[in-house]
Amino acid sequence: MKSVFPSTLLLALFFSSCPIFGALGDDDLPNFNAPVDNSPLNIDKVNRTFGAAVFKDASLWNEDSGLVAERLSWPQESKTSSQSSYRFYPTEQKPVMILGARAYSCVLYATQGHPTEVSIVFVNDGDYDWIGNFLAEYKRRKPDDPALVPPAVAKDDSSTNAAPDGPINTAANAPKEIDTLTQLTPELRDDINKKVHDDFAKALKQDAQSLTDALTRLFGDPVHEGFGGGSETRERVMRWDWQGHSFLLSAPKEQYVALRIVPVSVAENNGDAGYTDRDDLKALLLSRVKQADSGDVVVSDIPMVEQGPKGYCVPATWERYLRYLGIPADMYVLAAAAGTTKEGTNLDAMVANVDSLVTLYHRRIDTISGDLDMKTIAKNIDKGSPIMWTCSIHIPFERAITMRKTDRAKVTDWDAWATQLPAQDKTEIPAEIVGTPSDGGHQRMIIGYNDKTGEIAISDSWSRAYEIRWLTLQEANAINKGQSYVIGL
Repeated sequence: MKSVFPSTLLLALFFSSCPIFGALGDDDLPNFNAPVDNSPLNIDKVNRTFGAAVFKDASLWNEDSGLVAERLSWPQESKTSSQSSYRFYPTEQKPVMILGARAYSCVLYATQGHPTEVSIVFVNDGDYDWIGNFLAEYKRRKPDDPALVPPAVAKDDSSTNAAPDGPINTAANAPKEIDTLTQLTPELRDDINKKVHDDFAKALKQDAQSLTDALTRLFGDPVHEGFGGGSETRERVMRWDWQGHSFLLSAPKEQYVALRIVPVSVAENNGDAGYTDRDDLKALLLSRVKQADSGDVVVSDIPMVEQGPKGYCVPATWERYLRYLGIPADMYVLAAAAGTTKEGTNLDAMVANVDSLVTLYHRRIDTISGDLDMKTIAKNIDKGSPIMWTCSIHIPFERAITMRKTDRAKVTDWDAWATQLPAQDKTEIPAEIVGTPSDGGHQRMIIGYNDKTGEIAISDSWSRAYEIRWLTLQEANAINKGQSYVIGL
């Protein structure tokens, strides 16, 4: 049995803000204990059963994606010249029920302004409140423990663009919070862990059954088939079709329950997006490289994928990279393939599984080991290829470069800016990195550089507020973990 609180955190957990969801009212939610609904199968009936106004016209794929997102009140997560996404993470304080089960992640993907996929993830290993459920079970057994602390309450922020003071690493504090319980023996810890895992397994089965029953009552019996590419990223799904929409339900053991709505043509093609000619893709990536008079060279058009309140920086960042290249990806599927938990990801497993996926599209993963150098960074950025970079997190330093972003936006004398950075390194690196304990590991993208100032641009999966920040190459190597990757053509 895997532990809820492993001794070593592989990659860190960070919170993102959560907007307010707009669904149908409680009176519109289906009653699954009611007699069978024999009314005609139409848009109104499907929406009533879902408990949300997913459909308006005969085809979701012909609608304007912004209007669909507005109808659902799913806020925009990302927008590039061709792709967009709208994502909402419901909270425990504002839960959302879809098809009789609680949704944890709701996202609408679109291309050229039209929806291409709806993905709703229900109970899952990453978003499950392991800590809160552990403490609740402990409180039930030991209500008089004076050291008992209540479960942490997730922040509810109505703005996806609100930048917090920096990433919040709750995973590092969770074991300490548990260990303060005075009556917690190793035997009791193991017993509660088992109970929490058993409850999670039951929740998975319950959600899978609720969704299966609801969709079967609505559309009839499903067919069983595979969906997606790669050896570990291919899912077994149940499929129902209706008016050009395929409803794909997947529930891999001990991982998640997810429902995807895709065009029938995509389901028939197992989710394969098709191969883009190497020369065409090379030209497209080159067109995304933007240069400024300041000397900044930055890769544009990289989709944002918010990891949410869990340690999914690795799968979220890989999803960003894959979608940037036109390869369908989902961070929950990637996380399951790599054995990700809410505490983090086995990076080697992630790279191996992504490599099997990109091979199907005639791509490859190139590894960059050791210290970062400007020549290697520039070589890749100039081609339009971001770099997946593994580093350590130091909260004071993260806050410092977030504040620096504001100052940098006001710079008019770039020679003066370049002159002050080395002196800044001499004070900030010892104080904010070397002299501050690491809050865990992290994976982010390097998306740009400035050879004149000696800076590199990074992008994080925490929200659009962290889509681009700058740090010096010297600072980057002070937190570098020596593992970087590029998806080569």
